[in-house]
Amino acid sequence: MIAKVGHFTGTGMLLAAGFSLAGCLKSEQFPDQPVLTFKKLEQRFELNSPNDTQASLFLYVTVGFTDGDGDVGLDETDTQSPFGQNEAHYFNFFCDFKKQINGQWADINSSWSYRMKRISPTGQDPTLNGEIQVRVGPYPGPRGLLDPPIHAGDTLQVNVRLEDRSLHMSNTVTSERFFLQ
Repeated sequence: MIAKVGHFTGTGMLLAAGFSLAGCLKSEQFPDQPVLTFKKLEQRFELNSPNDTQASLFLYVTVGFTDGDGDVGLDETDTQSPFGQNEAHYFNFFCDFKKQINGQWADINSSWSYRMKRISPTGQDPTLNGEIQVRVGPYPGPRGLLDPPIHAGDTLQVNVRLEDRSLHMSNTVTSERFFLQ
């Protein structure tokens, strides 16, 4: 019986040593600048509010991201320069839509900007990786008289980019072309 207890203790020590060595393993290395990959775009008809009687079109844009120094997103209290409400860095997530016209991608003045909440890394490793999904809409939303029209059946694509708190702008990722429902 004593031999068995000694054996379990030895095994426990080996497991503890293995776990402590695993803590010394190198964490994944990502650049400090956010890096995006386009995942998917979904179109859904939904009510915008409980008082609505007719469903509107919403687009769900999903991207994968990595950030080496873990400074993605902003808190509600991040309102001092350069993140003030009327400043260039108030928003940090951008979706810009283009329309295919005569075989060419054209700007249609359809941009959506978001102030994405802070994502905090857990533990000692500052790196972040995951997915971000935003709800765009109702789409296309109000349009100016001089803006190109957007109709069901149009061929569109979306370009997405992200800015972190160090003001590093990510790469721009582009969706596959899609037909607006």
